[in-house]
Amino acid sequence: MHLTRAGAKAISAAAYHEAAVHFGRALEAQARLPGSRQAREQRVDLLFHLHDALLPLGEYDRVRDALAEAEALATALDDRRRLGRGYAYLSHYAWIAVGDNRRADEYAHRALLLA
Repeated sequence: MHLTRAGAKAISAAAYHEAAVHFGRALEAQARLPGSRQAREQRVDLLFHLHDALLPLGEYDRVRDALAEAEALATALDDRRRLGRGYAYLSHYAWIAVGDNRRADEYAHRALLLA
């Protein structure tokens, strides 16, 4: 919890590298928790926070990995809200990082269907 707050504070100050470090550490700590539904939901949210820190840094490989894990977890949880958010982020990633407009449209369409 402390690391998540520290990461959020760093993002609000545009200290993206520091935020990514905090969210990365929070994910490491979170991985040691029992695999309850709440813990998995928390992990998805942390992965989204990590995305928010990594994207401005241009760390697209890490963004892709975080979003892929978040998508898999949200799908397994059958969490439409988190899955829709993940698809919106994947759409933005496909457009910004990869330049794949077709794929970006597909993800955006998936997000709209879940909205």
